[in-house]
Amino acid sequence: MREVNYDTGTRYIGELKNDKRDGKGIFYNEDGSYYEGDWKENRMHGNGKFYYSDGKLAEEGSWYNDNLHGKGKMYNQNFVFLDEPFDYHNMNAIDDYWEVYDGDFFYEKWSGKGKLKLSNGEVYVGEFMDNKVNGDGRFYEQNGEIIFAKWV
Repeated sequence: MREVNYDTGTRYIGELKNDKRDGKGIFYNEDGSYYEGDWKENRMHGNGKFYYSDGKLAEEGSWYNDNLHGKGKMYNQNFVFLDEPFDYHNMNAIDDYWEVYDGDFFYEKWSGKGKLKLSNGEVYVGEFMDNKVNGDGRFYEQNGEIIFAKWV
């Protein structure tokens, strides 16, 4: 393990190969956020976790060239609490009413199959494309009803 302090105010503690972050390590950003996990040629690559500046988990899973890519989870630090049922007819209105996305990522975007937990406890399980609900899925309402539909 080595420690490298960069001129930008960032720092890395971990394995190096040819003076590049490669192997296991932790990279600290200027704002206090940090990534802990696998590296390949100075890029987040493999399994890892990214944390917000307050230490709360932001993203975890499989990384490829600095992007969450493959299976992973994303946590919304600034979610807005929804104290009523969500109108599942307009899934584009989710905005910041979501707490956790668990599923497939394609270069940092929700794409493929996943599960989205809303701040009111309701859940959507199904298909996503480019961070939007898109395709077959199930919406679990607060009252226990399950809506089966195809969203576009």
